[in-house]
Amino acid sequence: MATSKAQRFPDPQGRVDVASGRHRDPRQEERVHRGSGHGRNCGSQLLVTPSNLIIPVAVVALAFLAWVLLRLVRLTLRRDATRATRLATTVGALWGIGLLLVTLGGRPQDGNGTVYFNWAPFASQAVVSEIVVNFLLFMPAGFLLPWIARHAKRQRTIGVALVGAALLSSVIEVVQTFTPLGTAGDVTDILLNTVGCTIAATISSSVHHLLVSQQLTTSSAGRLPVAAGEGSSKPHRTDR
Repeated sequence: MATSKAQRFPDPQGRVDVASGRHRDPRQEERVHRGSGHGRNCGSQLLVTPSNLIIPVAVVALAFLAWVLLRLVRLTLRRDATRATRLATTVGALWGIGLLLVTLGGRPQDGNGTVYFNWAPFASQAVVSEIVVNFLLFMPAGFLLPWIARHAKRQRTIGVALVGAALLSSVIEVVQTFTPLGTAGDVTDILLNTVGCTIAATISSSVHHLLVSQQLTTSSAGRLPVAAGEGSSKPHRTDR
C-alpha cells in the first residue's frame, strides 16, 4: 500500500524519510527535482499538455479548411464540379479519421470504474475552450457536404447535416461513456456538434447554390444571342 505524504515526511525539516529510515538532503533533493522538472519552480517551466495544443491545432485546422473552401469556390467557378467533389470527399475522409482520433483516442479511466453521462444541457462546468472546440468540431463536415452531394437540394443538404451530426455525435458520446475509450458523456457536446454542423451546412449550401445559379444564368445569357442570331443569319432573297 502506498504511503501518504504525511506518513513519508513527518519531519518538518524533511531530513528523514520514515518509510526508508534514510537520511535525506533537502538541497540534493531540490536539485534532483529541478532536473526532472518536478521541483518547486516547475510552474515557471513550459509544460506541453494536450490542453495547451488545442489552440495551435485549431488554428492550423481552420487555416487548412479556409484554403480548401477557397479552392472549392474556384473549382466551382471554373465549372470543374468533378474535381471539386473529389477534393471535398478527400478532405471529408481526412476529417473523419481525425475525428475518431480526437474523440476515441482514449482517456484515463475513473479509479472506481464509474461511468457518467450528463443529460442536462450546459449543466457541467466546461471551460470555454472545450465549448468552442465542440462547436467547431463538426463544422468541416457541414462546409464540405454541399460539394460532396452537389446534386442534392439545399433543404435536403441542411437536413442531412442536422440529422447526421446528431446521430454521429450521439454514437461517439455513447462509445465514450460505456467503453474504455472514455469515462463520461455529455448531451451538451451533442448539441454543440449538431448546431455547428448545421450552421456550417446552411452557409456553405447557400454559397454553393449561389455559385451554381450564377453559372446557369451566365450560360443562359451566353446562349441567347446565338439563338437570336441564327434566325437573322439566313440570307434573304431579293427580287430584281
